[in-house]
Amino acid sequence: MCRRSLLLLIVAGILAALFIATGASVFTSTALVPNNAFTTGSLVISTHPVAALVTYTNMAPGDQVMRPLTVTNAGSFSFRYAMTTTVIADGKGLANQLALNIKSGVADCSDARWMLSGTELYTGTLAAAFFGNPITGEGYRPLSVGESDVLCFHVMLPLTVGNDYQLASTTVEFIFSADNVPAAPTPTLTTAPTNTAAPTFTPTSTTTPTYTPTQTSTPTATASWTPTATNTATPTSTPTSTSNITATPTSTPTRTATIERPPPRH
Repeated sequence: MCRRSLLLLIVAGILAALFIATGASVFTSTALVPNNAFTTGSLVISTHPVAALVTYTNMAPGDQVMRPLTVTNAGSFSFRYAMTTTVIADGKGLANQLALNIKSGVADCSDARWMLSGTELYTGTLAAAFFGNPITGEGYRPLSVGESDVLCFHVMLPLTVGNDYQLASTTVEFIFSADNVPAAPTPTLTTAPTNTAAPTFTPTSTTTPTYTPTQTSTPTATASWTPTATNTATPTSTPTSTSNITATPTSTPTRTATIERPPPRH
């Protein structure tokens, strides 16, 4: 018995060794993917002119000046841009008195005809001029690669400015900043659907009982005739809707007879 068990263990060991030797001979292959390099694009915004966009010397109330400014996407991918203003020098607060209008798409920015076309981007004081909200994205101007956007700047000293602003001066800087965040889509007004279908009313079938009175008795008046007798009978009946109709005569026939006896014979 022990020799048989030992023989089985030897055979099992030989089979295991053969299995391991066979598994080690499986073919393998390796492929390499080299040169995984990355580069970034460029975000470049440029303006023309690059300085002294709107200037005016010896300005009086009612005077105005307008100039076009071209903003260009000189980078390698699309961007959106916004504008802010910084007051560099101002002794009397003149920047808060000057009125500024900025429009896009103006057909002619050289004279008063600038008011006849285009889309208004900003209206207010020169000191607070801006467009584009970095939080909501509203007001940002989108530009694709190689495209340009022409803006019309109109500056005016209002007639309401008093003598306190004589011999005043100011210098401001317009700052144009761009990022590659997609421009906010134009909101679309959506009208909630109105249900105009008339409600459907399904009547419930109701069975109405029908009551038909049944007449079980029909009174019949019979008169007997006897010579020289008079018979008078008037039956009266009163039917009701909840009982059988019964007729009861209310008079008793009266009979009257006259007998004549012949005279006695002598």
